[in-house]
Amino acid sequence: MSFKSERARTSADVARGIVQVRNGSREALGGLLEVYRRYLLRLAVHKLAPAIQAKVDPCDLVQDTFLEAVRDFPRFAGSTEQEWLSWLRCILRNNVANVHRHYETDKRHVIREITLERAAAGDLQHNAAKQNEPPSRKAEDHERNEQLEKALGRLPEHHRQVLLLHVSEGWTFAQIAEKRGSTAEAVRKLCKRAAEELMKFLKTAS
Repeated sequence: MSFKSERARTSADVARGIVQVRNGSREALGGLLEVYRRYLLRLAVHKLAPAIQAKVDPCDLVQDTFLEAVRDFPRFAGSTEQEWLSWLRCILRNNVANVHRHYETDKRHVIREITLERAAAGDLQHNAAKQNEPPSRKAEDHERNEQLEKALGRLPEHHRQVLLLHVSEGWTFAQIAEKRGSTAEAVRKLCKRAAEELMKFLKTAS
C-alpha cells in the first residue's frame, strides 16, 4: 500500500492500512507510522520540557514510539484513524513522561549530593562527609542540605543546569560550551552568576 501525504491522506486510507497490517503487511505498518511522523514530532516538541530538549532529541522519542508501535501492534484493537492516532499519542506521551521522570530523579539525586559547604566556598568544591560525626553535626548538615536544595530550586533552569553540570558531573567549561553551542568564557561567566545567585538565596534562607 502506498500512503498519501499527511495532508492528502483520508481516514479510509488508514483503515485499509490497518487491515493490511493485520493481514501481515510490514510495508503497510511502516506507512501507517511514517504518515504521522511530523505530527508526532510536533507533539513531542510541545510536550517535552525545554530544559530536557537539550538532553533528549524529540526525533528519538518519535523513533522510540514507532519501535514500540511495531512491537505492540498485535495489542492494538482499533480499526479507525482516530483510534490509531490516539494509540500512537498514548505511546508517545508515556515516553515523554518516562524521560521527565528520569531527569527529575537524576536532578534530585544531584541536588542531594551537593553540600552547603561547597556553595559557601564560592567555587563549589566537594568536601567529603566525615565519618562518625555526632548526631548534632549530622542534623546541622541535613538542615544545610535542605536549604541548598531549596535554593537550587529557585534558580532559573539554565543557571541550575550549568551549575550542576560543572559541579556535580565535573564537566569543564569547554565541555558545557560545546553542549550549549557557546564559548567556554561565556559558560564560565554564566556559572559565576549562577553561583552568586545561589549564594544570595542561601543567605536569605539563613
